[in-house]
Amino acid sequence: MAAFVGAGAVYFSGVYKEIARARSPRREWLEQVVPGMRPNLLDMTPEVEMLAEQYLAEQYLAERIIPARFRDELPHVAAAVCYRLDMIVSWNMKHLANPNKVALINAVNRRQGRPFMRIHTPKEMIGL
Repeated sequence: MAAFVGAGAVYFSGVYKEIARARSPRREWLEQVVPGMRPNLLDMTPEVEMLAEQYLAEQYLAERIIPARFRDELPHVAAAVCYRLDMIVSWNMKHLANPNKVALINAVNRRQGRPFMRIHTPKEMIGL
């Protein structure tokens, strides 16, 4: 699950599908908390899907930034890039929300003329 911050609003991509896959007790907690945030849901448009597959997947996977078995994380990054959002908030501390991965993701974005991404954990954002 990824949340995004842009223009003072909260956006989600694929949030409800991913909440359903979460383990208890996190799933129950998310089912209570997320609707109260009144998130804007991002459409996974053809542009987002194309970016995830053609541009980001090729580069991120080729450079081993994100392992192939975690390629379902790529649409979150692509959505944030396409919608030009300020930040991704993700529980995935190993493959997204860690400083080394963020630097590598931004190196690819820079080479492709895409915006800089900030990626943080919920704990970093709200002190959980």
